[in-house]
Amino acid sequence: MTTGLSTAVIILAAGSSSRMGKSENTAPKPFLDLNGFPVIYHSCQMFDKHPDVDHIVITLPKNKKSLYVDQIKKLPFRTRVSFIEGGSTRQGSSYNSLRFLKEQESAPDLVAIHDAARPFVSERMITEGLSMAKKYGAAQPAIDLTDTLVGHEKNKISDYYERDQLKGVQTPQCFSFSRIWQAHGEAAKKGLIATATDDAQLVFHLGYDVYIYQGSLNNFKITYQEDYERAKKYFLKLDLA
Repeated sequence: MTTGLSTAVIILAAGSSSRMGKSENTAPKPFLDLNGFPVIYHSCQMFDKHPDVDHIVITLPKNKKSLYVDQIKKLPFRTRVSFIEGGSTRQGSSYNSLRFLKEQESAPDLVAIHDAARPFVSERMITEGLSMAKKYGAAQPAIDLTDTLVGHEKNKISDYYERDQLKGVQTPQCFSFSRIWQAHGEAAKKGLIATATDDAQLVFHLGYDVYIYQGSLNNFKITYQEDYERAKKYFLKLDLA
């Protein structure tokens, strides 16, 4: 183990995948086939192999939970895996997962929260994120941006932003369990859950620092059909390497 602390990983897979659009694919993004396994397995695989990870918690759509549990149980996991129903929002799913962990006989020391639709997370990112969470309480991977960024209003550009002052954030977001549990509790009291786009934002609003570490261009999220095609091509390159 690199941190010496108990660690759980939350894999968020309860979304509707509405932005994928209509195609021949009827399954949600985490359950699309990718090189012979569902996307979610690839997103979990590096955590499953990591020496610090003790427990993987997967959030699933409420109305299809049993269907997907049966599929995932057939996969060759080595780590303990638990399944819970997701919430109506991303933050609701995170909270359900954290509450489940809180109710266990012993809550973990650290927790990583990862998008099921990011199948190419690396061991380096997991190790660095958990190490920074142990040291600072909250850490999130980020990458430099290459496009010019603008604000818009009524289909017109309203402002330009300095690219070197901004970064694109990814997952896994890594936290001390006590810090992220506190952040969710305070956010609920203040009505911030509905507007937050990720868990690190809740920690930030609580007044704590969130440290960033280097993400990866390969750690992209499958959001649109084009991303799924990119993921399949990326695996083809890996097979040819």
